[in-house]
Amino acid sequence: MREKSKKEVLMSKLLIDDYPIQVLPKLATVIGLNEAIILQQLHYWLNSKSAKMIKGKRWIHNTYEEWQGQFPFWSVATVKRTLTSLSKQNLIIKENYNKAGFDKTIWYSIDYNKLEEVTQRLGQNDPTDRSNCTNGMGQNDLTNTIDFPETTTETTSMLAAMAQISQVYQQKIKPMDSPQNIDRVQSFLEDGVALEVILYAIEISARDGGHTAGYVVKKLNDWQRRGVKTVEDAKLADEAWKAENSPKTFKKSPVRKEPIPKWLADHEEQERLRKEREAHQYDDVPF
Repeated sequence: MREKSKKEVLMSKLLIDDYPIQVLPKLATVIGLNEAIILQQLHYWLNSKSAKMIKGKRWIHNTYEEWQGQFPFWSVATVKRTLTSLSKQNLIIKENYNKAGFDKTIWYSIDYNKLEEVTQRLGQNDPTDRSNCTNGMGQNDLTNTIDFPETTTETTSMLAAMAQISQVYQQKIKPMDSPQNIDRVQSFLEDGVALEVILYAIEISARDGGHTAGYVVKKLNDWQRRGVKTVEDAKLADEAWKAENSPKTFKKSPVRKEPIPKWLADHEEQERLRKEREAHQYDDVPF
């Protein structure tokens, strides 16, 4: 059995050979939470029997839809966005090794050299080569086996929040809505919007008859512009919005009456008398 190289042992501290979705918080803080989750999953598949050895490197090929099937709490758009982010960070390599020209399925591998740079930034020391015993068999001898939790607190809370948003959204806005629409609402978590604020936006949208993702997103965008951080802030923001958009009532200005000049009054009186004379000048004429 081939003995693992130092680099492979070093990488195993960031990426674990197991199926459950896991992520290490230190890695997530450097490359992003979603990115760390997908990178871990890619590492798992690259070490499975499904991987193909091409030009001395292990590869796995998946469509975006196939990736999304492994992360049902994300939309295809989120998966695509995350893979693009990993590619821009040069942590993954993308190629097309398909024999059929029409097959555009992307092949993925990990750039472990780039990942090693990330490891150095994390400041982790490799303890696997040190031993306190000369024969290497003492009880204090460190091995290559590292116990990892099945998931981290950060990942658990994020996934739980996303699941709660999905559940409340489908209960109050639209049952069985597309993952893309649900993702539009969930994405506000990544922007730092509090879970309770997102849930309140869903509740208010449903109350107002806004049974679409667009309505919820519009409300959350408005709250972000107004600096909303809490549910109380959201309530105040809604009151401000109503005040800004309520119909304006205007008081009628009193009609200003200017005094009539005497010459004009005399002229009008003369005209009135003239018309009266003309009206009566033929009253005594016989027919």
